[in-house]
Amino acid sequence: MVSFNGDKLAHQLGLLQVRVQKLRKMATTPEKSYLADQALQLQAERLLQTAIESVINIATHLIAAHRWPVGETYKDVMQVMADQDVVNRDLLPALVKMVRFRNLLVHVYWEIDQRQIYQILQTGVDDLAEFGREVTEFLQGERSLQ
Repeated sequence: MVSFNGDKLAHQLGLLQVRVQKLRKMATTPEKSYLADQALQLQAERLLQTAIESVINIATHLIAAHRWPVGETYKDVMQVMADQDVVNRDLLPALVKMVRFRNLLVHVYWEIDQRQIYQILQTGVDDLAEFGREVTEFLQGERSLQ
């Protein structure tokens, strides 16, 4: 029997959704304005970092609850999500890219190119939202089996 903390998952999914909404709002800022606004850049960095960390937290919680193989890296964690059909395999490359980018944000933040962050705001935020949707569908499917 699978045992997981539904409140924790719901909380993390909620955090992810809020961060995605805020990032999408930031994405409407013209690039020139974004690149000139250091406060907005710092907000975007932090929101991206915490959104990606929510993705990781959700994935590792599901892995532990289901006793699926534990990955050694966050890339491996995302691979398990695809292997276990929690997320569509087509989403995997984008998720791997995001968890690698999170490592840059956390460990090599002084090398972050704000143009890269702006590009992620334009194209990558939808991948985070899709992860949340697919996990929610997976959890709903599990509940219907119980």
